Amino acid sequence: MSEEKVELKEALKQMRDTSPVAELREKHNIELEDKKYNDTWQSCCFEVDRRAIRFFSQLFISILIMVFCIVQLVRNKTCESQQLYSGILTTIIGIMLPSPSLH
Repeated sequence: MSEEKVELKEALKQMRDTSPVAELREKHNIELEDKKYNDTWQSCCFEVDRRAIRFFSQLFISILIMVFCIVQLVRNKTCESQQLYSGILTTIIGIMLPSPSLH
């Protein structure tokens, strides 16, 4: 009796998998995944990865601010005028460095 149940379950599974509804559902799921993980920006001339553009933009702005703060620290001689720039520089370095962890 149990062999008949197993065969019946397999037959039902095959019927479900080969039905047009199952194929359409699978196709729809694939299209949704493609839309969800689409990480490209397209222009008239080229196609770029959105994550790379964001990373390099953030890196460029951070380096620009760090250079500005270092120049201001070198130019200003009083501690009162250096406090702001040293705080900004320390914050950016703290954000860029990964947190230490024990493995």
